[in-house]
Amino acid sequence: MIEKHHKYKEVRYKNAACPKDKRMVKVYDGGGLYLLVYQDGKKYWRLKYRIHGKEKLISLGILQVL
Repeated sequence: MIEKHHKYKEVRYKNAACPKDKRMVKVYDGGGLYLLVYQDGKKYWRLKYRIHGKEKLISLGILQVL
């Protein structure tokens, strides 16, 4: 069951695209993690979190689809 869930997410991220009328879209994974997809097809992992009540954002890198 877990394998199917991971395969579904993998395909969802690989096929994520940004509509022409938007500059970028976010594909949420949960827990603050999301994939930022730009019009030119570039995809970046980002993590939003809080420390001492302040919101922070960290860039984790590009999407690697093997």
